[in-house]
Formats: sequence, C-alpha cells, structure tokens
Amino acid sequence: LFVKSGYEHTRDLTDMPKVESLLPIPTLIQQSREKEVDEYSDEGVGCRKTYYLPIFNEIRLIDLGGATFNSDYHSSIINTRQYRAPEVILNCKQWDEKSDLWSVACILAELYTGELFFPTHHNYEHLVLMEKAFGTNMQLQGKGYFPKWMAVHADREVKKWFQITNDPQVKKAKCLWPDYAEDDDMIENVKEFKNLQSLILPEHQEFREFLEYLFQVDPDLRPTAEDALNHEFFQSNFSEEA
Repeated sequence: LFVKSGYEHTRDLTDMPKVESLLPIPTLIQQSREKEVDEYSDEGVGCRKTYYLPIFNEIRLIDLGGATFNSDYHSSIINTRQYRAPEVILNCKQWDEKSDLWSVACILAELYTGELFFPTHHNYEHLVLMEKAFGTNMQLQGKGYFPKWMAVHADREVKKWFQITNDPQVKKAKCLWPDYAEDDDMIENVKEFKNLQSLILPEHQEFREFLEYLFQVDPDLRPTAEDALNHEFFQSNFSEEA
C-alpha cells in the first residue's frame, strides 16, 4: 500500500484507498488455519476470539478508479466515508497525497481489529469519533483536538459543530458534542467507541505508535508514503506470536 501510494504520489496522483482495494489471492483464502487470541478491552483481556489466518499474505491492489491528478477537479465526495481524512470531511483544504495516508491508516487498523475503525455514516459523528480516538485527556476535557485553522476554514454547515475562540493563544477547536447528535443511537455509538490505545494490545505498542504517526489530524504534519516506509516499524522483526 505504501509503495503503491508513493508511486502514485510521484506522479501527482491521489487514490484514496479503502480495504476493498486489497484483493487476497482466492486460492489462498481456502488454505487458512485457526488461531485463538484473547480479545482486549478497556477492562482487560476478555473472551477468546478465533481468527482465520491465510497461509500466505500475498494480495493484489485493485480499484484505482478514483485516482485523481493534482491538477484535476477535486470532488468533496470521495472514497468510502469511513476512510475519509478529516480535511476531506471539513473541506478546509484541497485533499492530496496526505489524505491517502489517513486512508491507509484506517485500512491497517481495520485489518488488525477485523472491524471498521470508524463505524459511522454521518460527518458530525465521524469527527467526534476522531476526537475520541486520538485526543488526549486534556484535549477531551475542553482544550480541543482539531487544529483551529481547520475548523475556521471548514464549510459553513460543518463549522457550526465546533467551539472556536478568537483568542490567538488558543490553537485548537473542540467538537460541540452532543449538541448536534441526530438521535440516541448516535450518542450510544460514540459512547461505546474505543480509542486507539484500547484497541491495540499492549504487546503491539510499536504498531500502535506507527498508526498514531499516520493518524496526524493536521494534514500538514502527516507523513508522506516515503516517510512512512522509513519509519522504524518497518525495521522491526516480528514473530507470529507477537
């Protein structure tokens, strides 16, 4: 994924990948073996869950129909919602190769958990889930998570979801939650949502740190595909048990 994205970016292409872009080799899907692992939660290790591991990890990368040149028109409706970067939802700047890296991070998190990382169908809820997934306790207690410039330059209908102060010393904006929640189901979904640290097992700390590196909310600070490939995560040796 990173090599593909890097290749596209050198040619001024943005693709916005999603997990459906990964096509396992069909003959290998049938050759799997079971592995039971402890499922982790905020309360600790819970029930055991069975995963089916392919014998080989070879895949094909498909579905490049959304690839867009930097000079082409950039639609505000791109790729599958759950893989959209925050700047795409806010429409605060033209999306680019950095937005691809957010999508890749969503794919990696989904491959790890077996579930959509952001299980939502609403932009407001999506932004709140981002804040909960990565925001520190201080940010969640009122300091804000999103860079203020992103909220200031957001579309008008989106900007109303943020608490934005004129104080130049304040560099963050906070989602006004649950002020614009559509229903109780949305509130419950956000309440049950687990942050990144809770989803990743403690022994997989290197992977969590790599995801945090990719999930930079500010696209100007987010790494490129080339940067990601040079991350120390790819220099580590992992056993299957790890």
